[in-house]
Amino acid sequence: MPKNAEKSRTFMSKVAKHKNIPYGSELYQAGLTQFENNISRVIAKYQAAGIPVFISTISSNLADQSPFSSSEIFVTGKSIDDKAAAGKPYQQSAGFYYKQGKNLLAQGSYQQAKLSFIKARDFDLLRFRAPSAINDIIVELSKKESVYFVDANKALMNAAEHGIIGKSLMLEHLHPTIKGYFVIADSFYQALEQSNVFGKFPQTISTVIAENDIPVFDAEVYWGKAKIASLMADYPFTKTPQKVSLPLVKTPSDRLGLSAYKRQIGWLAIATENLNYAKKNDPVLYLKSAKLLADAMPFDAAHNYRAGTALIQHKQSVQALRYLKRAIDIESNNINYQLALSHAYLEQKQLKKALPWLESVLLIDPDNVTVNDVLPKVKAHLSKVKASLN
Repeated sequence: MPKNAEKSRTFMSKVAKHKNIPYGSELYQAGLTQFENNISRVIAKYQAAGIPVFISTISSNLADQSPFSSSEIFVTGKSIDDKAAAGKPYQQSAGFYYKQGKNLLAQGSYQQAKLSFIKARDFDLLRFRAPSAINDIIVELSKKESVYFVDANKALMNAAEHGIIGKSLMLEHLHPTIKGYFVIADSFYQALEQSNVFGKFPQTISTVIAENDIPVFDAEVYWGKAKIASLMADYPFTKTPQKVSLPLVKTPSDRLGLSAYKRQIGWLAIATENLNYAKKNDPVLYLKSAKLLADAMPFDAAHNYRAGTALIQHKQSVQALRYLKRAIDIESNNINYQLALSHAYLEQKQLKKALPWLESVLLIDPDNVTVNDVLPKVKAHLSKVKASLN
């Protein structure tokens, strides 16, 4: 192989070839023991520091990822589908179980198909997908003090067609799609809320609302798919390195994603391009871009002010507070930031909270037209409310 070609090969292709580990072997058991010891030590350090730990089960592609390495093994006993008579030999290999799973899936025997696919993964000799035993260890570790269990694997199965994780949730063997990542993130969110570690959430964000506000640009989706295409053009997905077949470029966002894949631009350029385009063409994308830039640069007052005012315009004044407070923390005497924050409170009819910010603006700019118009009305209303209570 040419020297440059070797340099271009994926990390997986360089380290994983000829690394078969049979199911139940001494090396297999050693790997499980090492994993349990390592995670236990990490948990112990957090426990010693009084930090709660959230630990989740892990997942992989079952339905749409054939085993990477399989061997013909025959054992004596009873097969998974009960068709082999007791005491007679039957095949027990990753390839056999995967084929069996595909057949059962086609027949509509979904639960049995899932069991076969799980066995196909567990018997896969090339261990790019963790076996079921890893999740068994995670479940046991979650029983430790101040450790909270997150079952992302169950959440993904619940979201998968027929309860079997496939290409709608995994790009290849174990990298999630955007939908897959969302399901994992949502399972952590649900566990965080239920744990009460941070106290009662002031407002619960529903799964539907959260899914409609996924913080990812379309260009990033293309970028991710291009990276996976590059990964899958080499071992173990192919026996020899292949030319990378990138997704078709159909939209301006795809072109941005391709530029990012080629390392010509980075995330900041993608976000800025989206913001500039959306300013005149797409209010929803503009809001998304403004929020993402502000969250990426929380110490930039201008980005946070832009996000806050965009949220007010979209009638989301509660969410605007976070961004406007950030802006004021950075530039405490900025009149525009204070006016925007008072506006957000007024939108929520929280006059008492708006009042000090209006008064603060008046101290800085006694002739401010907006405050001189609004402040007397706010004070009059608050006085009227106070009088009615008395």
